[in-house]
Amino acid sequence: MTAGGGRPLTIASTASAVTAVSRAFAAIAAGFMAAVLVGCSGGAETTPTGSAAESGPADGPAAGSARTSALVGRITTPWDAAFLPGGKALVTLRDAARVVLVDVDGSVKRVPAGGHHGRVPNVVNGGEGGLLGIAVADSFERNHYVYMYRTTSTGNEVVRMTLQSGTLADPRIVLRGIESSTHHNGGGLGFGPDGKLYVSTGDAEQRSLSQKLGSMNGKILRINADGSVPDDNPFSSSPVYSLGHRNVEGFGWDGRGRVWASEFGENTWDELNLIRAGKNYGWPDVEGVGDDPKFVNPVMTWSTADASPSGVAVRSGGVYLAALRGERLWYVPFTGRGGNGESSAGESGAGESSAGESSAGESGAGNGESVGAAKAYFTGKFGRLRNVVVAPDKSMWLFTDNGEASKIIRVTNL
Repeated sequence: MTAGGGRPLTIASTASAVTAVSRAFAAIAAGFMAAVLVGCSGGAETTPTGSAAESGPADGPAAGSARTSALVGRITTPWDAAFLPGGKALVTLRDAARVVLVDVDGSVKRVPAGGHHGRVPNVVNGGEGGLLGIAVADSFERNHYVYMYRTTSTGNEVVRMTLQSGTLADPRIVLRGIESSTHHNGGGLGFGPDGKLYVSTGDAEQRSLSQKLGSMNGKILRINADGSVPDDNPFSSSPVYSLGHRNVEGFGWDGRGRVWASEFGENTWDELNLIRAGKNYGWPDVEGVGDDPKFVNPVMTWSTADASPSGVAVRSGGVYLAALRGERLWYVPFTGRGGNGESSAGESGAGESSAGESSAGESGAGNGESVGAAKAYFTGKFGRLRNVVVAPDKSMWLFTDNGEASKIIRVTNL
């Protein structure tokens, strides 16, 4: 059930169950047709037949106008970015446990961080763990603080370091006690327009933790910059802002100060959620849309084959989600009052080509927000997409997730 009482879809009746099965078969057929068309066209983008949403909004970004270029042609497992005054970005490398400084011209420079061979100290990488989110506050020019989400031998935690003369130093743990696992570590990090630090966590492959208020796993957390709990958090003396999440890796704010977050589903539905303080998003009792009034329904869902969404960027027109398994960039446009602002969790070349597009996704206009049909860009073009961030010059940077062959792609006019 949505916060406003309206439901995009229910599964309480036999008829709706039949509808869900029909949609599943339609999605399989659409995926087969899309694969055939791509194979016949040498990888060109196509519009899948029988998709849940037939077309994008007339006022959405035009695929033909988008331009892409390789900002960084080869980089290993980039995960998140935090832009500094002047336009350069601190980028985390998950597996290498390093931070690099990426300039607007694509040059890359290592940032020593005091650990072995200049790595961020105490990071243990493996599976989905390692050096994940990174954020800086509006106060950066005054204190030079950089916040990072890292996996250690004892769990996941948020650490603050100080950037001085091109070096990260003086590590201080801001938040600890988040359980870790091979999968579902979350890792999103960002300062909201309210000045608070938001942290997204996964269930660490322990499903029951998502519903336990005493656990920080399977949550979106909200803390002060020093790690203390804000007085206006929805649960007294708790960093928990929302619960019932499986694995949130990306989120961002619209111009109205609202949080939009991606959600990895298990086997059926991935989600885009509009996050509200103190609300429960259902995992593990619900995956996708449900009919229990205790839980908030997603605004948009996709099959896990089409999405597996990680990073999120919010612009004035809608929400962008980077898809790993789906190997595409999803765009969900606002059709109501919208966002009127731009952000992603990580922020307060040659070979240009134009984007292709397709449409899919199940829109329910849930959670009190009206959204249009989801549109997909760059399907299969860059491989797995880990993150999408909005740069200070209003371009977007896409982080691919293809091991040592990963790239940072700059996108304009989208």
